[in-house]
Amino acid sequence: MSLLEKLEDAQTILFLGDTHGDYSRIREAYYQAELLSGVDVVIQLGDFGFWHGREGAVFLDIVSETATEAGIPFFFIDGNHENFDLLLDIPLDSDGLRPIRENLTHLPRGFRWSSSGWSFLALGGATSVDADRRVLGKSLWTQESLTEEDVQKAVSGGHADFMLTHDCPTGTNIPGISHRKYVDYFSHAELDRAWDHRDILRGVIDVVQPLELFHGHFHVSYDGFIPHENASHVTVVRGLADNNSILSESIYVKRLVRIEV
Repeated sequence: MSLLEKLEDAQTILFLGDTHGDYSRIREAYYQAELLSGVDVVIQLGDFGFWHGREGAVFLDIVSETATEAGIPFFFIDGNHENFDLLLDIPLDSDGLRPIRENLTHLPRGFRWSSSGWSFLALGGATSVDADRRVLGKSLWTQESLTEEDVQKAVSGGHADFMLTHDCPTGTNIPGISHRKYVDYFSHAELDRAWDHRDILRGVIDVVQPLELFHGHFHVSYDGFIPHENASHVTVVRGLADNNSILSESIYVKRLVRIEV
């Protein structure tokens, strides 16, 4: 079965928040997936931990081995803390996916697929509010943010039932997160850039109008919603916490009821 077929065949998905190269959190998530039984794939929502050097390679090996032993493939979207120079140098396969290791695959920005009759759109990326404290090419990469090309690719397919993002669009309240709260910690310019990126993502949401959106980045577990004009539904927004939080706050299990088309 191809990687795409594994995605398309999935009826139960375990979503996982930021892992930051923490293989113990990956193992915890897989332990939970096996306890639940029936989980077909794990999809991680960015800031996965695709880094350079021996530490990065060992992490990828462990994730691949964990996924293979469990028989549950692992997919991830990119966040803003990946080594994009290395990640984007890996070619896409014929289905548009980016295989990293056995049962370890990157979902590129704008990638779409259907599972159990439901449509999905992956759209990684975000901005680093501490970019002025990072070193370009070592802890910061220019490819972290959505480009106009990314946006056009995402909206060109129209509606999707589910969206997977790293950043969170404007229009929903994230508990404990506000521009005012962080003015004493980060520069105004970087905070403005981060909020502008959220506005860009909101523009995509207004076109795609998903039923549900899952995201990471803010390290907070919460449920919110985004209303749409001239639409019969709102977008339910589900934020997942990171590897420093308890596991129950950083995972969400979605069971898909198959739609016959």
